[in-house]
Amino acid sequence: MTEEEDFLEAPASSERPMRRKDRELSLTDALRVVRAADYAVLSTTDSAGVPYGAPVSPVLTEDGAHLYFHTTREKSRKADNMLDNPQVSLCFVAHEETAAAEYSVDYASAVVAGRAALVLDEDERRRAAALICARYVGDERKVQSESYFERAGRAVTIWRVDVERVSGKSRGWAKISPALG
Repeated sequence: MTEEEDFLEAPASSERPMRRKDRELSLTDALRVVRAADYAVLSTTDSAGVPYGAPVSPVLTEDGAHLYFHTTREKSRKADNMLDNPQVSLCFVAHEETAAAEYSVDYASAVVAGRAALVLDEDERRRAAALICARYVGDERKVQSESYFERAGRAVTIWRVDVERVSGKSRGWAKISPALG
């Protein structure tokens, strides 16, 4: 069998085990990476299968079952794609440091796959906005964040990703882990 035939007969990529098992993180540690990363790259595809990636600022619920992020209310490629095909992936990188002497990079990353849904329920929108604000502006500004949502909440769209799979990978985890909290 040629290398190309071997490659083409491999199982679907979502069902392949991680190649570098020595760098695979536990679910607990992968979720630590998700919580520590400042942003993620959201990957979507349109109805023709054309991929698109865009940075978002998500927050993971305490139970790890959902991610929330916000977008503009205006029509966007990202929103159109999620409405056409709700299967999404988010890639988080919580740490990276070039290890030039080793021709490598020390890193901690995680990938979350799931289904995106537009949040229309006002109570869920309010809870998600509070989580997003607490994560990115701090819980100590809770009153200001609530006031801001009252004034400007209609200008944003809130999305939820129902988490289906989480995986994490790291090079240099023993050194990186303490810094992630």
